[in-house]
Amino acid sequence: MKALLFTGRGVELRDKPRPAPSRGEILLRVTAATICSSDLKIIEGVKSAKPGVILGHEVEGIVFQNLSDKTTLKEGDRVAVFPSIFCGKCHYCLHGYPHLCLHKKTMGYVFDGGFAEYLLIPSPMVEEGALLDAEIMPPGYASLLEPLATVLASVKRANLKGDETIAIYGAGAMGLMHILLLKSLFGDARIITVEPSELRRKRALSFGSDFALDPSDLEEILERTQGLGTDVSFLTTASPAALVSATRLTKKRGRIVAFSSYRPGCIPSEVLQEIHYGERVILGVHSAPLEIFRETAEVVISRGVSLERLITHRFGLQEYREAFETAQKPEAIKVAFLP
Repeated sequence: MKALLFTGRGVELRDKPRPAPSRGEILLRVTAATICSSDLKIIEGVKSAKPGVILGHEVEGIVFQNLSDKTTLKEGDRVAVFPSIFCGKCHYCLHGYPHLCLHKKTMGYVFDGGFAEYLLIPSPMVEEGALLDAEIMPPGYASLLEPLATVLASVKRANLKGDETIAIYGAGAMGLMHILLLKSLFGDARIITVEPSELRRKRALSFGSDFALDPSDLEEILERTQGLGTDVSFLTTASPAALVSATRLTKKRGRIVAFSSYRPGCIPSEVLQEIHYGERVILGVHSAPLEIFRETAEVVISRGVSLERLITHRFGLQEYREAFETAQKPEAIKVAFLP
């Protein structure tokens, strides 16, 4: 089979034997796998992954072989994949935060992921119910459930009250997903998107943002909030300038959700000053547990969240260079491999 392997210095397309499932395992034929910014960071050397691993953790597939008696899934069923295995024994697993597991293993990092024609699902994932029936979702879009689940975790972390004013910094894929879920769950919320790209600002408005501002126009946030600032700010970009703006323009005692990861040494001192004097709260969000992954599917279905708008580009595995380049362009939202 064709697969995109992380070499330790980049990524290469290789031929590998198709995995042979053992007892308790399931083999999927991959139908769609979307590119995450973390995949790009692995290739750039910013994030680490095991050399030789197949990348990709946002995956939809069809059951090709099922050697497990722990699931009712049958060959031919289309599924979305929850990509992590938790130990179930550490402090965080035992206290309801398994996504922070001290021994967490995630496909595309530690074991083979979905940038391939076939994907082997280990027995622990099968047993914990990591494969979610996706037949009621549009074909080719169930790979989006994993990133959407992290967005739902982000929204939950903010503890929104429904009628608050929200700023979303960044209108890339994750910023747009925040808009979609926020408008679906909190229709009365007022959303202001901050984004330097005019194309992305227009797209944010089309996704339901009430306003979209260039970073040079941020004083308008104060004008629209009687000088107080927003109740909540979501940082979906790793821009240090966005972090500075969010801490200054979120009201005192407001909440700032750090959804994106920041490079070491990029946080200016004025951020801590704004947090200290304004008693602002920064909330970190890293990923999502399996229960939120399942809840995300329910929200998508019950609220009619339009997944079709999120995938803008599709490529074969052999076009991986163009796919990764496209994923970094302003016109792209999500880029999918169709193996």
